[in-house]
Order: sequence, then structure tokens, then C-alpha cells
Amino acid sequence: MKRFLPTLFLMFSVLLASAAARAEASLSFCINEICSDNGGHYSVASAAPDYIELRNLTGQPVSLDGFYISDDQDHLNKYSLNGYTIPENGYLILAADKKELPFKLSASDGEELFLSDSEKKIRQQVNLPPLEKDTTYSLQESGEWHIAEPTPMAENAEGTPYVKKVYVASPRFSHEAGF
Repeated sequence: MKRFLPTLFLMFSVLLASAAARAEASLSFCINEICSDNGGHYSVASAAPDYIELRNLTGQPVSLDGFYISDDQDHLNKYSLNGYTIPENGYLILAADKKELPFKLSASDGEELFLSDSEKKIRQQVNLPPLEKDTTYSLQESGEWHIAEPTPMAENAEGTPYVKKVYVASPRFSHEAGF
């Protein structure tokens, strides 16, 4: 029985990862890569804005009419994606510089991003962790999100899973040391 439990746990983990990948694929596109402190891997008119990359998961162009992106769950229709199209199996980058998107990304605090439809149904939610300069939060083929090098408009680089650092206070003993 002891040998069976780790195998069962591994099989369950693989099923969960596959389910996450299928959930992302239920849309014909998804948030694919997020850079909240861009050092120049992606530039527009000599500026290096933070960015959100969307990926088309199909072999056909995808219209984003009727979809919204936001950093505020109470205001899901913060930015309309009407008029945008992602080419077949391609990418679209949205500059988070308050010129294109009406919000910036916080590298030090992290943030939540929401992709929603016209009925204000959240279709994808990403909990962006704090990131170092020139790193991204990238969706992997397994359906997991990893910290990776920026790859704007290209397949995501392999990365490492994000592990939240938890700081625990030093222990305090209820009795004085000694006899």
C-alpha cells in the first residue's frame, strides 16, 4: 500500500495539470506571458513597457471582440479588447503602460489579472507574483505557470514554478532556559 500511494499521488497531479491545460484551452486564446518589469526584451517606440501577451491556441485568426482584460475583479470591463485579432497560432502583446492598457503592472507586489467576456464571466484569472527585472510569469504546456525569461511573440521558455516565500517568526519558549 505504501508504494501505491506515491504513484496514486503522481497520477492525480498529472490529471490536475492536464485539467488546468484543458481549462486554459476552453477559450481559443489565453493570457500566456506577463512581464511586470521589462528591461527591454519588448519595446515600442523606444520604450520598454511592461506587457501582457495573449496566445491564439487555434489554426484560425481569433477576434477578441466581446472580451475584456482588467486588474480589478470589481471592474472586469476595464479595457475592451474589441478590434483586436490574434493571428492563427500567433501572439498579441498589450502594453501595460497606461497608454494602451489603462493600468500598469506591479512588479514588487504582484497582482491579479482577469480575462472576461461580455457577460462579465471570468474566463481566465492569473495571480501574478512579484517578479524580478526581466523575468516573466509564463504559461507552460503543462498548464502550470512558471517564472521564466521573457520570450515576447514566441513560445515560452521553460522556467521554474513560483514558490511563495513565507517568513516565520523565531520561536519563543514559554519557560526560561535552565533547571
